[in-house]
Amino acid sequence: ATEIPMKCVASYLCRLRNKGKAPSITIKIKLEGLMGQYYRCKNDIMFYRHTIKNTKDFTKSQVVEARLFDTICKFNYTKDELKRFN
Repeated sequence: ATEIPMKCVASYLCRLRNKGKAPSITIKIKLEGLMGQYYRCKNDIMFYRHTIKNTKDFTKSQVVEARLFDTICKFNYTKDELKRFN
């Protein structure tokens, strides 16, 4: 991993490495997927907020607001899943 989004994930990986162990393949795959989803959701949230702020089209604003809400829920779920690696 090149970027670690949360301190609890970094602590988990450090504890494993300090014990001389490496994360299993399944944990690596799950962590990489969750971290990718974390950054993707974060980027989408910033984009949707910018679009809502700058659009003058009411319909577009409503659609983007619904997508923003869905993405925020997905982002919170991803954060909760990453916190399990504490």
